[in-house]
Amino acid sequence: MNSIGSYTFYMCSSLASITIPSSVTSIGNYAFSDCTSLASVYYEGTEDSKNNISIGSNAFYRCPSSLTWYYYSETEASGCWHYVDGVPTLW
Repeated sequence: MNSIGSYTFYMCSSLASITIPSSVTSIGNYAFSDCTSLASVYYEGTEDSKNNISIGSNAFYRCPSSLTWYYYSETEASGCWHYVDGVPTLW
């Protein structure tokens, strides 16, 4: 998957977290808009590669202000996550 299309998760109020593959290069307009329970984004790439994602206008509009992006790491690091039994888990 290279992109998350516009309005893909629009108004999905029960969505609490999402894991985004490092292969994603674009997130469309309003893709997660009004996802009022979205608290965590687990990105399978680094912070530097996240900065290269084209994020459309209002992609995270009206998501909680506490929405946090976490980055994948196989070694323990603050603000990072890894898989434990297939589940994204913070270090």
